[in-house]
Parts: sequence; structure tokens; C-alpha cells
Amino acid sequence: NAGKSGKGITVTIGSNVTKIPSHLFNPFGLLEAPKITSVIFEEGSVCESIGNRAFDDCTSLESIEIPNSVTSIGNRAFDGCTSLKYNEYDNAYYLGNKENPYLVLIKAKDDSITSCKINENTRIIYDSAFEYCESLTSIEIPNSVTNIGSEAFADCTNLTSIIIPNSVTSIGSYAFRGCESLAIYAEVKRKPSNWDSEWKFSNGPVYWYSESEPTEEGNYWHYDANGKIVVW
Repeated sequence: NAGKSGKGITVTIGSNVTKIPSHLFNPFGLLEAPKITSVIFEEGSVCESIGNRAFDDCTSLESIEIPNSVTSIGNRAFDGCTSLKYNEYDNAYYLGNKENPYLVLIKAKDDSITSCKINENTRIIYDSAFEYCESLTSIEIPNSVTNIGSEAFADCTNLTSIIIPNSVTSIGSYAFRGCESLAIYAEVKRKPSNWDSEWKFSNGPVYWYSESEPTEEGNYWHYDANGKIVVW
């Protein structure tokens, strides 16, 4: 449903809608993108995904509520949304809802940040969120995160260490492209099936978690009594 006012169009997404199709609200989609100012989801929404370029070039879009049910957001879904207002937390911008304003980490505050502690309620790190943050040396991913988007940390050339919590079930393509100095410590024993085959695409090592000393060859690690990283 779309309601018009003097300030533009408010789009309400029905609670039974499970997917926002690709390109739906961009200039070539079903609605006139430049006039949309807000998007809300009805209470009890079961929407699980937002498609590629769904809101691309909605230049007047100021606010959007993303329900907790959303588990994936397509490539360039919010490109060109120059009026969109974000929620801010420790060097990053987020979108979400009243219950959880930090559901999706959209992008770094700017590409000169040196550190970021991601909010403990964040579930999705969006595509290209930290791409080209060449000064980034410290990042903390909480175990609330389930999805890391394509090229999320691409060309973070000064990032040397990152822990991927075992809550992460999906990683997009080239998430760590160009991170040649990066050692990745994954809290899982092996690559989950929903991590893209080109999820890393860099030469830095990957260490898999093993509580006891492994008997097979490979790179493994564990936490010591103080919670520090120890390589077997």
C-alpha cells in the first residue's frame, strides 16, 4: 500500500509479504521512486529478504523500518538513497526498526576510520560495508551476526586479524578481497556450506577452531584461559 501526503509517499508493506523483489521500488520498478519518503512494515512482518537494487535511487527516501524477520539484503539495495537517515554506533551506520535500530550495518562512517566495535544486536553486515577502509586496523564482530555481505571488508589493507564468530552462517563473495595482511580466525571447524566459494579471495591465512590439539594437517586455533588467540 502507498499513501500520499504533502511530503511524498509512504509505502506500507503487508505483514504476509515474504520477499521484496529486486528493482521493485527503483525508477524502473512498480512505483515512482523519487517520491517515496518512507517505508514501513506492518506489525508481525514475515519478510525474509530484500532484493537487489530494491530501493535503488529512491532519492527522497528518509526512513525505512527493516523487520527482525529479514535475513538477507541484496546487492545495492539502497544505492542512491541520498536522503536516508541512519542510526549511528561506533564508527558505523545502521538500519533497523524501533525494537532493534542496529539490525543491519550498512556502511562505515567514512573510509578513514581505524576501528569499529559492531553493535551487539547486529545480524547483517551489508555488502561493501567497510570496503576501501584502508586505515581500519581493529574490528569486533559480535556473535549476533549471521550474514557478512559480498566485499564487506574488501581492500581493508591494514587489517591484520579478525575473528568470525560461529554465529555467521553466510558470507558473500570476495568479502575479504585484497586483505593480503589479514589472518582470519573462524570459530568453526570447517567452512560452512553457505559461505561463498570465493568468500575470502585473498592470500592471508585462515585458521579453523579446534578446542583440542588437532591430529590432521591444517591451520587451527583456540582460546587460552584468558580468551586470547592461540595457534596450534
